[in-house]
Amino acid sequence: MTSREIGERLGIQYRAVENIRQTYRTEFRIAGWEPPPNGGKWAPKLAPANGLLDAPKPFARKKTKIGRKMANPFAIAAGVSPVPTAPKGRVYIHLTDSPEEEMEAA
Repeated sequence: MTSREIGERLGIQYRAVENIRQTYRTEFRIAGWEPPPNGGKWAPKLAPANGLLDAPKPFARKKTKIGRKMANPFAIAAGVSPVPTAPKGRVYIHLTDSPEEEMEAA
């Protein structure tokens, strides 16, 4: 059970449960971790120690957005990514030119 669940069942504040856990640290162990509901911190699930070790804390998410990788400026030089192929110079598209007029003129 997490500290919040213990506090709700006993009718005491969450912080009081945390103080008890800190005072009697050797009596409790972290049996697992509950994922955060809205991007908060992982909540430890407590259990009697019984000589067992704490469960490892899960890895934290990276600060970057999920699925987004940082661009490597040396990727082309290293041969990791292909060289972009595009026409040289700038490509101008005028909004006043319509392809229909070009088709009629041809």
